[in-house]
This record gives sequence, structure tokens and C-alpha cells, in this order.
Amino acid sequence: MLFRIQTLFLFCFIFRGLLSTTGYSMEQDFEIRTTWNSSKNVCLPCDIDGSKNEVYSVRTINLNLKGRHFFEYEVVNSIYEVISIPAYYSTEQLPSQSDIVVEFSKSQGDNFVVTNFKPIIYVNGEVRFLKSFTIHVSSSPDYTATMRTTSFASSSVFATGTWYKVGVSATGLHKIDAAFLTSLGVSISGLNPAHINIYGNHFPKLPTENITYRPDDLLKNSIYIEGEGDGSFDASDYILFYATGPDEVKAGASDFIASKNKIDSLSYYFIHIDASDSPKRIGSTSNSVSSVTHSVNTCNDFYLHELNEVNLLKSGDGWLGEHFDIELSKSFNADLGSVVSGTDITMKTAIGSNVVSGTGSLQIMVNGVQRDLITCTLLFGSYVEAKWTASTTMFQSNNPMLNFVLNFSRSSAASEAWLDYILLNYQRNLSVGSKQFLIRNFASVGAGNTCQYSVSGASSALQIWEVTDPSNASKISGSLSGSMF
Repeated sequence: MLFRIQTLFLFCFIFRGLLSTTGYSMEQDFEIRTTWNSSKNVCLPCDIDGSKNEVYSVRTINLNLKGRHFFEYEVVNSIYEVISIPAYYSTEQLPSQSDIVVEFSKSQGDNFVVTNFKPIIYVNGEVRFLKSFTIHVSSSPDYTATMRTTSFASSSVFATGTWYKVGVSATGLHKIDAAFLTSLGVSISGLNPAHINIYGNHFPKLPTENITYRPDDLLKNSIYIEGEGDGSFDASDYILFYATGPDEVKAGASDFIASKNKIDSLSYYFIHIDASDSPKRIGSTSNSVSSVTHSVNTCNDFYLHELNEVNLLKSGDGWLGEHFDIELSKSFNADLGSVVSGTDITMKTAIGSNVVSGTGSLQIMVNGVQRDLITCTLLFGSYVEAKWTASTTMFQSNNPMLNFVLNFSRSSAASEAWLDYILLNYQRNLSVGSKQFLIRNFASVGAGNTCQYSVSGASSALQIWEVTDPSNASKISGSLSGSMF
């Protein structure tokens, strides 16, 4: 749908840094220390993973380095001491290794080293405590990060002509007719369709990192205008253009990763009317002359249910949806269109929960059948508002209409939960229905593959566009035999 837009809108560590004698590489040593309080039988600083009943310690250290770097590390000088623990602790549940994990991260331009380890282990009949160890870090600048070729427009496309801003709520082909142009304030009397172009960048939102590519200015998009040939925009004429909606969708190796835009519910495109702006129209893509290796009559598709209603920290972009507290049951419906019978539907569910005592779980019923039961993790820590838990399961359904009922069970009235999202990946038939759909088939992708797609339920009005490069869309030719394209 198109919408008229009327307005523009305290850990203990010892640090030792050594500058190497070659280039700008740097070597640093970080000694990590933990303390065992024998009178209280506690490790400091440590925490407990209630789901696994494991003691762990996490340290985050600022490397005092800006920008992008390559990192290598080595863990050395691990020192253990033998300790005694109360008899009611089961030594059988203690790990046999500390499993020291070292990772590197970045926040606001600063680089950090993060280590996660298990300080208490059980080896050869002894309970041992990891008093200290050293992380030796070698770093060197990533010069390629600053060598990105940059080019800037000499002037913005907004500098000339008349512009109209429109918002789209979903990815697909969108139609602009004479009535809509008139509602925007465009006089179609004497309007030459050749003077019309549509601009937009197909970025659901700006990248978080400045180094990630994004166009410097608005890109001109290939469009189709019905009735353009007579030089006038008549009441029956219309414009078709492809637009990327506000939500982020990435294709993995065998499924889709999708998330709702947390900033806006629309993506924006701009109608430019200017006689000096050369028209950009869609071309045509011919069929391959290579031998067909794959005959395809299905495609991969997804359904995302995600409501961004509450931000527990009141900061950042961590949003959650339905709240299970006063109301412990929620429901919604999903229409999968022409789902392929007998194929798996992969369901990934993510929730946030605040269960400080007792137990809690979220049951997911689909068309009256339990499809998942997610056990909530006990919440520990003073600065944690909720525990995030994800679960993936598969089921089949010959019915494309799915009714979801979510039931939260708790042993304590103080416990609560939130649904983050439910993402379904499934296969659908290439069959024309009442809605548009994108044709993507992961199984047919591969070097040297030539695919023949067959779409049922087609008519002479069917249009299929190639939108791999969305700014340069083209129309795909094909043959229609009865209702098969």
C-alpha cells in the first residue's frame, strides 16, 4: 500500500602493554584473577547459570584501541588451588575443565576483550579453583577498513524538480494511479509520463556501522508506466514500481532471517517530476539458452510475527512483544498461502522471561496441537531485566491457516514473560493467488544450475519481475500454456 506523507520528517585485572618493534602492531597481557571466599563458599566475581547449575565468571576489558583491528590471543599461566566445598554440593556436576572462552567485541568505537570461564572444576578427585590466568593479545590495525572507496555526489538529486514522498509498508510491486497522484497535489493535466521517475535506496534502515556501504544519494529506480506512449498521463494510466519494505530480511543457506523495523513502519520512496531528468524504465530479461538442470514449482517463504511494544531497559533497540502477566494466554493467526503439503515448517521462537524463583514455561499451540514448550531460565543478576531464550522446532500442516495460542505457566505470581518473535520458514507452491510473493528456491541455487520455474494459476495479466538488483528491476519473459506460466 502507498500512503501520502504530509510532513518530512568493579572487576580486578592487571594490565601490561608492550609496543612491538614492527609497524603498529601491539601486544598486551591481561591477568584475570578470581577469589575464593572459604568462609562463605563463594567465588568472586562470579555468577550462576541456573539452567545448568554452573558457576561462571565473565570479564570485559577495554583494550584502549580505536577502529578495526585483527586480534590473536593465547591463554597462559593458568594457576589453580585446591579448595573444599560443602558436602551438599555434588562434585559430579562440576566440569572437568574451565573452558576459557575469549572473544573480541566493539562498542562505540572502542575494542574490548571478553572472557567467560568456569572457575571451579573437579579433576582427579580434587575440587580445584582457577585463581588466575593471563590472556596474551596481539593486535594489528585492519587497514582495509579505512580503504573503502568513497565517492560523493556533487549535488543532491533533490536540487531540481518537484518531489513527492510516499511510504510503503511491505516489499513488492506498488501501483500509483491518477487518483493517487492527484491526492498528492500533482496536476495530471498536461503531465508527460516521461518526466516521472521514482527514487529510493531499498535500505530498510541505515546501517549501524559507518563502514557498511550505503548510497550517498537517492538511487533512480526502474519503473513501468502504463499508457506512457501517448505523452500524457490519462485517468486510466498507472505506474508500477518495486519497493523494499521496512522490515529486514536476509537469506541464509537454507532459510530466512527476518526482523521487524524497530524505528519505522514504512520505507520511503520519492516521486520526481522533472523534464530534465531522463526516464528510467524497466527492461526485459530473456530466458537462459542453457539446458535446464532443475525444474522448480515451489519456493521458500517465511512468516514473521513480531510486535515491538516494550523496551525493558528503556534504552537501545531491544524490544519485546506480547506481555504474559495479568493475561497468561495470547493468540494470533498466520496465513501461509499455498503451503506445500507434507513438508516441514521450521518454527523459531524467542521469548524474554523474568522468573526469579520456581518455574515458568511458554506453551505454543498451533491449530490445537502443542508444537513447542519453552522452559524459562531462572533470572540472576542485579542489572538483568529478563532472560532471552530461543527455541527451534519443526512440524507439518496441510492447512495454510494457522491459529497460534500461547500459554504461559508459572509457579510464582511474580514471574512474567514476553514474546519476542515467532519466525516460520516453509515451502510454498508457485501458484498465483490473491497476494504477491517473491520466488526464491534455496535448493536450486548452485554454480552451473539452470532452473525452469513453473507458476500455476496464471493468466495473461501475470507479471514476473527480476528484482535481485532492486534498483534495476526487469520484466521476465515466459510462455503461458493454459493457466501454467
